[in-house]
Amino acid sequence: DVAVDGKTITAVGVVKDKGKREIDATGYIVTPGFIDAHTHVISGNTDQWFAEQAEARMQEFLEAGYTTLMSGGGPVPGIVQLKERIEKGEIKGPRIITSGRADPANFKTEEEARAQVRKHAQAGVEIIKARLDPDFDARLAAILAAVTDEARKYNLDVMVHAVSPGAMLAAVKAGARKLVHTPHNGWLTDADARVVRDAGIEVLSTIGFGVPV
Repeated sequence: DVAVDGKTITAVGVVKDKGKREIDATGYIVTPGFIDAHTHVISGNTDQWFAEQAEARMQEFLEAGYTTLMSGGGPVPGIVQLKERIEKGEIKGPRIITSGRADPANFKTEEEARAQVRKHAQAGVEIIKARLDPDFDARLAAILAAVTDEARKYNLDVMVHAVSPGAMLAAVKAGARKLVHTPHNGWLTDADARVVRDAGIEVLSTIGFGVPV
């Protein structure tokens, strides 16, 4: 038995008292809700997506067992609007953790990158997503450091798309707190892995990259 009061699980095991509402889950599996830690929720034109896809896409996630979606970077303010509409009950869907893009390659100066972070912070996003490609240079690494520094001022996490060992280590050095698309372009040494471990950074990646298929 699993007893739930409001949004809180109050008992697991044999529950003596009857509930106001009972669900017979015989033959089913009861698990905690799944968390998708990196998904591009909204695709294409935002207004069109809301009009034609939002309800169906969110229902698909719920039916697959997902109760939380962490945006992997996408349209702002679209993702913020989705979060608000779900919280208001206008759309039925998982909890949304929002993010906005600040890719170093898109900026000529560190100040431009900082301005983008401030814009996302004012829009209400919770995470800054930055992509650092394998061919990054010192200038782009410095811009990434500026992004993480500015995000810290607004208590925002930074997740970095880092597909090479060099990009991953640069992200750790810059102070990022989350890694996605972790190295499938090159090989890590034990020393590289220890740098990531010692930084205590979250690694939010799938096993699909680099696995024999």
